Amino acid sequence: FIQSAFFAGATAGDATSVTVATGAAVTYLPASTGSSNHYVSTDIFNADGIVNEKATYSYVEATKSGRKVSYNVVSNGTIFNENANYTITVSSTGYEDVTFTYTKAAQTPATQTPATQVPTPATGGAVNTTTEGAITAEPTTTPTKTTKKKITVLKLTKYKKATKKIKGKTIKTATVVVKVGGKKYTVKSKKTGAFTVTLKKKLKKGNKISVTVKKSGYTTKTKRFKVK
Repeated sequence: FIQSAFFAGATAGDATSVTVATGAAVTYLPASTGSSNHYVSTDIFNADGIVNEKATYSYVEATKSGRKVSYNVVSNGTIFNENANYTITVSSTGYEDVTFTYTKAAQTPATQTPATQVPTPATGGAVNTTTEGAITAEPTTTPTKTTKKKITVLKLTKYKKATKKIKGKTIKTATVVVKVGGKKYTVKSKKTGAFTVTLKKKLKKGNKISVTVKKSGYTTKTKRFKVK
């Protein structure tokens, strides 16, 4: 488009006609102009003669009452309100009319480069950057839950009254804890699973016996018996 001191130095009497692609033309007068119904614009050109895309207008309606004339703003808006080709004709006192085409193009948004994100390992492990800059994930070791075996055998084979012996059977090489009469006795079962406990006092009728078996890798088991 044309840049010229002619546009920058246009006088208050200038009239600017703007025609859009559809062929509709509007003539804008300077804001200081007072006459019959007309369009009044802000500066269509900047001080350097460049088209001011933000230029606005007001449609002023003149009403005369006797000798008094009043002006009312009926509508207003932006002159270059669409991305399109405009034909602009400038008329100024003492100059020939100048006509040129101005194109208002859509603004291209600035391209933004997304920030580099460090991936989060799916395993929940820590992120490790190698010397080459590649990112690797250190796997998180999940502790393996060990399923303990059940003690399927626990019985007393002998616990008669008036005796000091308690005999029984369970899994082999297990720790056997026997509680009776307020005393606690600890023995080890043999490879056959058999165990024997020698008491300090003889068993009495009604004595309650608690037998607990423990072994690594097994769930502890407790069973109770009563002397008859």
